[in-house]
Amino acid sequence: MNRPRDRLKAKSPSIGVLLDWIGDQYHAAVLRGIVETAEHAGVNLRCFVGGQLSPDPQAAGWHRVYELCNARNVEGLVVLGNTLAHAVGTAGLARHCEGYRPLPLCTIGVRLPGFPSVTIDNEVGMRGVIHHAIREHGARRIAFVRGPVANAEAELRLAAYRTTLAEHGLPFDERLIAVGDFMSESGTDALRTLADTPGARLSEIDTIVASNDAMAMGVLAGLEARQISVPGQIRVIGFDDVEDARLTQPPLTTVRQPLERLGQEALRLALEWMHHGTAPKELELATEPVIRRSCGCTRPSGRAGPSLGPERSLGFEAALLMKREHIILELTRVARGSFAAAGADWADRLLNSLVADLRSPEPGGFVGSFDTLLERLVARNVDLNLCDEVLSALRSKLVPLLRSDRARSERAEDLFHICRLATSQAIQRGLMRERLYLGRWSLALNATSMSLAASSDRAELEARVLGRLPQLGIRKFIVVAYDAGGDGAARVLCGYEAGGVKLGVSPSFDRALLLPSGSTALDNGSLVVLPLIARERNLGHLLIDLDLRQAFAYGAIAEAVSVGLHAVHWAAANSSAH
Repeated sequence: MNRPRDRLKAKSPSIGVLLDWIGDQYHAAVLRGIVETAEHAGVNLRCFVGGQLSPDPQAAGWHRVYELCNARNVEGLVVLGNTLAHAVGTAGLARHCEGYRPLPLCTIGVRLPGFPSVTIDNEVGMRGVIHHAIREHGARRIAFVRGPVANAEAELRLAAYRTTLAEHGLPFDERLIAVGDFMSESGTDALRTLADTPGARLSEIDTIVASNDAMAMGVLAGLEARQISVPGQIRVIGFDDVEDARLTQPPLTTVRQPLERLGQEALRLALEWMHHGTAPKELELATEPVIRRSCGCTRPSGRAGPSLGPERSLGFEAALLMKREHIILELTRVARGSFAAAGADWADRLLNSLVADLRSPEPGGFVGSFDTLLERLVARNVDLNLCDEVLSALRSKLVPLLRSDRARSERAEDLFHICRLATSQAIQRGLMRERLYLGRWSLALNATSMSLAASSDRAELEARVLGRLPQLGIRKFIVVAYDAGGDGAARVLCGYEAGGVKLGVSPSFDRALLLPSGSTALDNGSLVVLPLIARERNLGHLLIDLDLRQAFAYGAIAEAVSVGLHAVHWAAANSSAH
């Protein structure tokens, strides 16, 4: 162990999480798994958000916040290595992580010598969807939008693409490869590259496979702008299965990686090392193709259609008895643990109400049970798109059992249709509420930025920060400002916690610490740590209460505070000059 046990018992241990960004769906899903495990284990998180690592270790920038992740502030580490290393590659990431020894450390998405890791089987998932496009849809001219050249997962997915083409006797054509950076805009740029490359005309391409969903969505946007239909003229396939993959038009065929479980297992391995003193073994998680309409399929959900065994010749009741346990397990699998708010027996209740409706001449229970399920999930902010997948899974398992009973089969289809409409309406209402919230929040942020930028001194900035940030829904925050003299000193400018607790300016302390020694503000709760930077100057760092519902806003809030600090520095320098 790296810390005495009596120290760990004195307060909840803190685990650092290094990630380049926090606001997109990939990061949010992985972090959700980390947060869930941290809550169960009784540990606090310190999420250091510092952008991608730079090849120049002396360069000023967001990544300098990673220097705050040290043995004085955390007891262990989880590193989202697959996103941090775009510019430095696996070797650069390994050098960076060596600097954290002897802290227990687990990486996500990248294998590093001497550290446990949690990775996914990139090749099997990617090969699976490309096999599907070739075998089921006759794809022959397949373009590929790869990820960053230095990214290990991007290389594995590209290798799987080449291998699959070779297995089907299809030639590998360099002109059909475009380089992206895992961001949506690079998918749109990649489409433009493919269109402009001699010998790679879009009219001859029948399928575009992207190395992640964000780039696939960029490809979809580019095709729509060119009025090229998907999947009519070109099929599109992604990788990740983020939430928005179900909302694209058409819904995106992709490869599902267990994003939340990546976070869960990585924190578990870091804690295991921390508590037992020895590094655990690495772990690889499976992936699976998720088939939707963007590849040309018309069936509503992702796995291969149902097959019937001996129950083909049985009546509905007997066949259901044979299949019941399998159906419940499938519904639970598809829900991916997100339906806990509906009760432990939600799948049993849903299936029982459907079966009761199919037995009764006057159905009514199934729709009511489904509406209740929706209400409970809405109250807990659960992704309602999973309801559509649950309905698809239930339909795929139950309808084949009704092939010999036309009346019941038609009744079941009517019930599924009603529930799909209810799900769609609930999703649309949620999107409208989100748009209204984001609109109001954007106006409040603009007002906050203008107010902080107009601050003339630290006292005025402190008052404005304390007045404005709680209005943005931030329940806890602490602003740490670095002294201008460059002597490594820092001070707490101000802080706030829901309920009206405020922190005033502190004596100076070592900026390698998150807060002054002895501060109780770090004893409980998880925090996001963001750098405060303006014009290439590191002005301080910002601690914000970790709330995944607010994650999209953290970068903008840090920028607003940075502008305010820069204005104060400028005013002070201008005043002294006169």
